[in-house]
Amino acid sequence: MAIGILFEGPGWTRDTYEEMNRKMFGSPRPSQSIDGIIIHTAGEGPNGFRIVDVWESQEHFQRFMEEKVMPAAQEIGAGEAPDPQIWELHNVLVGEGAGVRS
Repeated sequence: MAIGILFEGPGWTRDTYEEMNRKMFGSPRPSQSIDGIIIHTAGEGPNGFRIVDVWESQEHFQRFMEEKVMPAAQEIGAGEAPDPQIWELHNVLVGEGAGVRS
């Protein structure tokens, strides 16, 4: 079942996000497909930098966290990531015009 993920926290900034991406993907923005991701968004929120994702399953999300996010966070000294809010999704609609936006 698809899940929604929300990461948000005052300790995480756009700079942290971009440095994490450099470690994981070699550029400040993800530019390659990630197994299990349906939608990835990131931007400034009212309580700090915010990431909102839709994943195919909890397992896909957990594997990405363990294999990519946690090692990159440790390498750059980002500290603990805020605990994500996770919820099961009843419906996911991706529009025809969906694609990479900057």
